Amino acid sequence: MRGGILNHEDWLKEMREVTRLMDEDMESAAAQLRKVLQQTEAARKLAVSSWHLRQSYDLLAEIEIHRGDVEAAAQVDEEAADQAAHELRELQHASAYRYASAALYRFKLDQNDRAMVLAEKALSLVDTYADPSETYERLVREVRRVREARSQDGA
Repeated sequence: MRGGILNHEDWLKEMREVTRLMDEDMESAAAQLRKVLQQTEAARKLAVSSWHLRQSYDLLAEIEIHRGDVEAAAQVDEEAADQAAHELRELQHASAYRYASAALYRFKLDQNDRAMVLAEKALSLVDTYADPSETYERLVREVRRVREARSQDGA
C-alpha cells in the first residue's frame, strides 16, 4: 500500500490471500476479507472517481461552448454519455446479480417473503440481452416454486 492507501495491485494480492485462506480456514478468510473490504471502502472514498471524471467532462464541454467550438463540446458530451452508459450497465448487472444471490440465500433460509422482494428487484434489473447465468435460472425456479406453493395454499 502506498501511503497507507490500498491500490489495485495490493487489492489483488489481498484477494489472492483470502482465496488461499479459504482452502485452510473459512473463519480466517472471512475476517481477512472484512479487513480488505474496510480498506477498499476507505480507498474508494479517497480516490478520484467516475464522479470526478463526469465533472471534468461537464466543465470541458462548457469551456468548449464558451470558446465557440460546438463540435468539440458535442464530442466531449458524447464521450461522457458513453462512459456513463457503460458504468450504468456495469452497475445494473452487478446489482441484479447481488439481489439474485441474496434472494437465493433468503429462499434457502425459508424467508420467502423477503426472498420474493429481492427476486423481483433482481429480475427487474436483468438485462434482456445478458446471457442468463445459473444464478438467475435458480432464482426463477425458486420464485416459481414459492408462487406455486402459495397458489396451492390459497386454493
